[in-house]
Amino acid sequence: MTPDEIVTLATDRGVQLVRFLYCDNGGVIRGKSNPVGQLARRMQSGIGLVKGMQSFTSLDSLAPDATYGPVGEIRLVPDPDTFVILPYAPRSGQMVVNMVELDHSPWALDPRAFLQRMVGRAASLDLSFDAAFENEFFLAIRADGGYVPVDRSLCFSAIGMESTEPVIQDIIAALTDQGLTVELSHPELGWGQQELSIRHAPALRAADNQIIYRQTVRAVAGQHDLVASLAPKPFANQAGSGAHLHWSVWDAAHATAASTAEGAVSGRLRTSLGRTLDFAGVPVLEHPQVAQRDYNGLSPALVRGKRFVFPEPNHLILELAEDGLAACRRAVRARPALCAALVLDLVPLAILNWKRGRPMMACGYRDVPVPAPSSAAFAPGTRLELRYRPDLSHPSSRSGLWIGYYEFRYAPRQSDWSTMVMAEADDLHTLLRKVHS
Repeated sequence: MTPDEIVTLATDRGVQLVRFLYCDNGGVIRGKSNPVGQLARRMQSGIGLVKGMQSFTSLDSLAPDATYGPVGEIRLVPDPDTFVILPYAPRSGQMVVNMVELDHSPWALDPRAFLQRMVGRAASLDLSFDAAFENEFFLAIRADGGYVPVDRSLCFSAIGMESTEPVIQDIIAALTDQGLTVELSHPELGWGQQELSIRHAPALRAADNQIIYRQTVRAVAGQHDLVASLAPKPFANQAGSGAHLHWSVWDAAHATAASTAEGAVSGRLRTSLGRTLDFAGVPVLEHPQVAQRDYNGLSPALVRGKRFVFPEPNHLILELAEDGLAACRRAVRARPALCAALVLDLVPLAILNWKRGRPMMACGYRDVPVPAPSSAAFAPGTRLELRYRPDLSHPSSRSGLWIGYYEFRYAPRQSDWSTMVMAEADDLHTLLRKVHS
């Protein structure tokens, strides 16, 4: 729709405010609202936003050594193709925005513009991507200052369908009204946990759909006096929630799937432009549970029989087991996508063992070099070094949690230090409650 058509539709439907929304670097959906009377102008000029907002953490504090602060401004310019009238807030509309400089050139830190550039780069190679998020979430009620799952139903249980029937039906209706197609709905493993999947879409639309999805699930649940949480682990004694990202590769005309006869993205994909893309072998596994079991065994194999060495306070060295390193090299040669997960997962595990007994949750990292080739990350003689930085660690003014800064590196390959940020508390209940809130 054109801006004039959007203004006419919004006016005819009695819309009073239109939300300009974006998803920040911490995964938090933020934005500003604009009265309909100013909508036509704002769709052209955008709404101002301080650049420092992209340096905010998910705990609503400015990241230490942040690139941006309270000085400098960008504009939030909406994409008219994303306009919807919110069925759960019928006097409000919504659009997803791009972040642009004051001269309306794309801002380098705009994640949506980055995705648009990647879509364009793929198109130049005669490729297109479809994607869909498969979301799980918990429905809970407030009780005794905390949250309690809405039911105690079993996985795929019909009881769980009945107990959540009104809210799930309203969520599906609201998603449908906004142009999303629901493909599957069922109770999941945890008490009060639901899975509700939507149909795939081109990559940019799939990302925009995820914003619509998250907003809708939380808002409709609130209208039923429920709290919807899409957090990975809101309840310590229940299963975690996933947000699986499914994707497929097609030619630019979306006529032919770009895959091998074996159903894998592996070897070489020849484009119609005559270029060749080298893809690491990522086969479609016939037995994914075996791959998961292999992965689960790799991190323990790296540290089996090893002890921490403390060359100085707040600094430890962990020599990695040679048989574990060899197993990791074999694993990443077969499945290169495992490399980043293994490199990053081992760090919080080591920190948790170092600070044994203190409830902690990894909430971010930075400056992590990508090894090339992947197997170089687990070369013979590799050791993991960790340093706690009390000078950077601090209490969060918003959540009350302690934000611990740890530096790590895989020596001798990595000489510079990377950073892992951990949210910490004195007890597990406080940690989960504060992170959830």
